[in-house]
Amino acid sequence: MKKLLLLLAGLLFAVLPSVAQTSYVVSSTGITRGEDLTSGDYLIYVIPDGTKTPGYVHYSPTGGRHYLTYPLNISSGIVSDPMYIWTVTKTPQNNFEVVLKSDPTKFWIDDVEWGQNMTGSQNKAVLITEDSEQGIKFRPAEEMNNNNGTSATNTYMNCNGPMGENNAYTSLSYWGGSNDAATFIFYKVEEAENLEYPFLLSDAPNADGFAENTYWYYLTLRRMYAAYEEGKDSTPKDHIPLKSQNPNSYGSFWAFVKTESGAIEIYNAATGPKKVLASDAPEVNGKGTGGDKTKPTMIDKEELGTKTGAWSIKVGNDNTFYLKREGQTEDYYLNERSGTLAFWSNSLSKDDGGSQFSVSRVDISQLINSASKAQKTVTGAVGTLDSESYADFTAALNKGTAEGLSEALKIRDLTGQKVTLNYDKFYRLKNVRRGGYLGLDENNTYLKCATSLNNSNASLLWKIAQNDDNTVKLFHANAQKNVEAVQQSAGVGLSIALSEEGANYNLKEWNATQFGFYINSFYLVQSNGNGAMGSWNEPGVGSDHAWYFMPAEDIELSISDAGYATVKYPFPVQLPKGLTAYTGTANAEKSKFMLEEVSGGAVPANTPVVIQGTAGPHTLTIDYANTAEKISSDLSGSLLPIEITPDDYILAKNGESVGFYKTTDGGTLAQNKAYIKSTPAIQAVRGFGFSTEGDGTTGIENTVTETENEEYYDLQGRRVLNPTKGIYVTKSGKKVLFIK
Repeated sequence: MKKLLLLLAGLLFAVLPSVAQTSYVVSSTGITRGEDLTSGDYLIYVIPDGTKTPGYVHYSPTGGRHYLTYPLNISSGIVSDPMYIWTVTKTPQNNFEVVLKSDPTKFWIDDVEWGQNMTGSQNKAVLITEDSEQGIKFRPAEEMNNNNGTSATNTYMNCNGPMGENNAYTSLSYWGGSNDAATFIFYKVEEAENLEYPFLLSDAPNADGFAENTYWYYLTLRRMYAAYEEGKDSTPKDHIPLKSQNPNSYGSFWAFVKTESGAIEIYNAATGPKKVLASDAPEVNGKGTGGDKTKPTMIDKEELGTKTGAWSIKVGNDNTFYLKREGQTEDYYLNERSGTLAFWSNSLSKDDGGSQFSVSRVDISQLINSASKAQKTVTGAVGTLDSESYADFTAALNKGTAEGLSEALKIRDLTGQKVTLNYDKFYRLKNVRRGGYLGLDENNTYLKCATSLNNSNASLLWKIAQNDDNTVKLFHANAQKNVEAVQQSAGVGLSIALSEEGANYNLKEWNATQFGFYINSFYLVQSNGNGAMGSWNEPGVGSDHAWYFMPAEDIELSISDAGYATVKYPFPVQLPKGLTAYTGTANAEKSKFMLEEVSGGAVPANTPVVIQGTAGPHTLTIDYANTAEKISSDLSGSLLPIEITPDDYILAKNGESVGFYKTTDGGTLAQNKAYIKSTPAIQAVRGFGFSTEGDGTTGIENTVTETENEEYYDLQGRRVLNPTKGIYVTKSGKKVLFIK
């Protein structure tokens, strides 16, 4: 497809001989914020909404569609097709106009109707910018009228038109709101001069860093990528290994600088401005050939000694080139030797395919964006950077430079501390491809993925329990059961149940962050976007077989305007400041239900409690260090929904009164709730009271009984002679909750 497009571009020049074929150097750093966009000439990259294919904005006079997005090969950092070059003008009002540099009569126009493909008006668009995570969005500065005469406001630029190859939408127009908008990245361009190599020459660095005009490239040989590595036991430090796939690692970025003598110095972003690619003279065998034992590496220019850090370039065909030590008279060229850079010499060495280098341009801005986005997607997951290393990683990326990117990638891939799998913790399992969170169906019987994360849902928590043979079980927090085996044949929409014993799964690790569960090569998968589960036998990184393990560090609790909530969790929690937890004991002799404050807000696992606090969401920390036994009390609780009797009491608000009320008809109590189960002792209870006084050690004082001489007032301050269910205030200032 790319070759076809380049051919079309060549044909376009043939029919437009008046268009000058000037070459332009493209900046490796894109502008992604409106405040940074200034007047100038640009190559413009557009990212459509949804799954549409990104590309570069291109003008074409054919087909009646003026603004097309095509793939474009800018591996060298040079563009020669003027139909991709746009002049941006910033207005005094800080808005923007966009015009084709080679023909000022062609411009982004002001027309709201997307079906017109921006060709139905001759008014030049004045555009307002809006920043997004990926780039800049645009909408017209003024209200526009569409073709049926009605006005349209807050309409954004997007990609529409007929869908072509690779799901590419081919035209720019106005359509939808901000969520539907395309985003744009602007790369400044300058007219190219003295293009004698298949790469752009960078300005010489200084001791403080690389020059502003530094052009970074991937360096390839035999379609393998050269990448400097440091500190890896499997790779000696005097080697530059070659990778079959682009590693996008901290040592992947190379730059070329021409010295005063005309030789070329080669720098790596990871090793800084003081080191260059250098080598001793190739070691020759007795036959006058060889050199494969001599391998270049990155050396400080002040410590070269007998090594040479300058290279002569022989340009080959198809934008390839060959590297030889400057001053070397014999035909010893750098070559691919056993997976590393080394020398080779024979009668055809200067034209040997193993010595044929090529480069492709590094897009620093897009790499920074993708590296940041990839980490944000699964921040905190097993295999990702821990909080301290993630902060260092983010700080390095925020430098916005190739050196900063290299530093960040080094932290990510080598030096940073990673989150490790802890078999004593609970996890939320997020499907890599589908994005669902592993949980149970509405009957809490079979596996089903929630389509999005609900941080208050404890039924999305799992423990990965390791067996003696290194297999694992998937243990569900609320059900207190294990996952049964997946079907031993590929299938979708399967009813995978839980049981006491469960099944033993093998744990597969595809990379540092993605894991899978399989039995006899059949994997547990999320089989569709609705959360259905299944099994399949063709696993891979990024597939619906793969899961992120997200450590469960907290759970959210929402308290209503009643000021109370009840919970029972299968794990210990630590309450934040402002919340108080109580257990309860029925005292039939005194006809009271006594509440006792949980010391320090540290609630052990499986302990039903009443929680008092302000209305709204609250974050409770899962306290794995709290190994205390559950607190026994007359409060009961549920981990999964349970049926309760008409004589049981649940927390409810009745008018202005909050209390434990009989359910009358019974019913279903939701998961992770507490209630008062009807017993003879409970039936004798008149009420229980909350005290605002005391020494704070218990959180409650002795409450009144029916025989005590006490006055009661409702929450509006009116005296009540015979209190019924609800909260009342005594004359002495105590709050009393009657449950009968």
